[in-house]
This record gives sequence, structure tokens and C-alpha cells, in this order.
Amino acid sequence: MIGVVIARDREMINFKQMELSQGLFDKLKTQYPEIELVSIGESPIYQDSIWVNIIMPEDE
Repeated sequence: MIGVVIARDREMINFKQMELSQGLFDKLKTQYPEIELVSIGESPIYQDSIWVNIIMPEDE
């Protein structure tokens, strides 16, 4: 499993939200193995949205 960083000063994401977000990343990772997980956190704009932040290498 890839490490997850949550940097927030408000209420933390609950376990189920984290589990679903990690599952989404894992599915993306199987299709795009070159991506890397940066963080999973609440949107700074819409508190009812979760962001799964990734890094995708530039094309060679």
C-alpha cells in the first residue's frame, strides 16, 4: 500500500472515506502504474468533496 498523508486543520476524513479514496487510487494505479499518491484530503473549496492528489510523470 502507498503511504497516505492528510494535512488538514479541520475535522479529519473518516475511515470509510479514506478506504474508498484509497480503493480509487489502487484501481487507477493498476491501469496507470507510473502514478504516485501524494495525499488524500478534503477539498479546500467544497468540504463535501475528497481530493485524491497524484503525481503523473511527464511523457518521455
